[in-house]
Order: sequence, then C-alpha cells, then structure tokens
Amino acid sequence: MKVLYTGDASANLDPIFVASPFNVEVKGFSTHVWGQPLIDALQAEGDIEVHHMTPHVAIAQFPRTVEDLSQYDVVIISDCEC
Repeated sequence: MKVLYTGDASANLDPIFVASPFNVEVKGFSTHVWGQPLIDALQAEGDIEVHHMTPHVAIAQFPRTVEDLSQYDVVIISDCEC
C-alpha cells in the first residue's frame, strides 16, 4: 500500500539574531517532522510505503492531477497550510 502523507512538520530557523530592524541574521535551518511516530508505525507494518512531504516541499511538489494522486492508495493531509 502506498501512502502520501503531507504536513505535520515545521521548518526551524534558529538561532535568529536581530541587531536592528534592518539587520536580521538566521544562522541555521532544520526541519522537524512531528508526524514521525505515525510514519514509523505505518512502515512497521511491512507492506506500507510512506512518502512524506513537509509543507514547504508540498507547495511545489504536491500532486496536481487526479492521475498523479491515483498512484497512492491513501492520502493524509494534516496541519499543512499550503
């Protein structure tokens, strides 16, 4: 079974230094997948393949047509603002 799981992740910008309203520096970027326990549980079943998209990736890569979506048996969209 193929699952498309979109969302339940965040982009973290840390640390952020604000020297003035005109000078803001971001010194790091990472992502955190809040839905990792669900992904792990689904994949533990053995016959479930999970393709996860973070929200910032889904903006550009989420399937746009019924044909593209039809390659998945299940589509989960959770906390995805895109």
